[in-house]
Amino acid sequence: MRNLLLAFFLLLFAGVVSTSCNKLYDDTIHRNTLEAIKLDSTSLHMFVGEKRQIPLTTTPSTYSLDSLNWISSDTAVLSITDMGLITAKSAGTSTVTISNLDSTLSATVLVNVTDEPVDSLQVGLIAYYPFNNSAADSSGNNYNGTTFDVLPTTDRHGNSDAAYQFNGTNQYISTTTAYPAANLNNFTYNFWFKTTTTTGGRMVGFGNAQTGQSGNYDRHVYMSANGRVNFGVYNGATQVISTSEGYNDNAWHNVVATLSPSGMRLYVDGALQGTLPAVTIGESYTGYFKIAYDNVNSWPNQPSNFYFDGVLD
Repeated sequence: MRNLLLAFFLLLFAGVVSTSCNKLYDDTIHRNTLEAIKLDSTSLHMFVGEKRQIPLTTTPSTYSLDSLNWISSDTAVLSITDMGLITAKSAGTSTVTISNLDSTLSATVLVNVTDEPVDSLQVGLIAYYPFNNSAADSSGNNYNGTTFDVLPTTDRHGNSDAAYQFNGTNQYISTTTAYPAANLNNFTYNFWFKTTTTTGGRMVGFGNAQTGQSGNYDRHVYMSANGRVNFGVYNGATQVISTSEGYNDNAWHNVVATLSPSGMRLYVDGALQGTLPAVTIGESYTGYFKIAYDNVNSWPNQPSNFYFDGVLD
């Protein structure tokens, strides 16, 4: 947590540790008017790196949040600002106490912080890219990516250099090791994106060329110019599931696309967008995974640009 600078009496209290966000000034008017503090829940679960506002209401509702004391019992696990924004720093538990300035009213919430584990993914993990200022594969399978002019940026949790920004012109990531498509008839893509693109682009997929446009290409998730998300597999013909609405709204969205013996499925933000139960295999060739670029020519709802313009995490 960044150090907080008190607006008043800074010189008098410069030595006070600020991570618990105790208020050191008199606020008699606020102190005397607060009637109740009500938490939406007495316990929370967070992943390391996540940021969240403490969910509470005050009576009166106009009572200023920065006139409360916010105290984390373990600041190594959880830090908190003077407006109630908590940041999960490491695995563990911390009790957050919220009170008025003279502690006549208070409420507590227990926060359990855990790592966001790779081993929570399904057995058979092929590659995992946390994008922590690197395109290295953290699965241990060594399908490391090569970055082409990409820039690290802030991820969905507000962490710096923990996602990648792509410009929609020449930036993408490609794996350095080829993979046989015969082993890709039971797989899942799971990623987050944020974009305002009006030209669309390929977000992730498989193709036979490590660089440039592939001649064989499928098992891909791409966005149409209108912001709709498409999941495509080729089994002798193009098979595509498409969303009914656009997602180029500059908000974070989660995509899960899966091919298995049960068919194709596409989810956006946890909601099932469609299924193709009869499609259980894709085209057979050896290829590479590419992120934010590759050929989508002749596919339904083809984007006007094959390069994706947006953030991927």
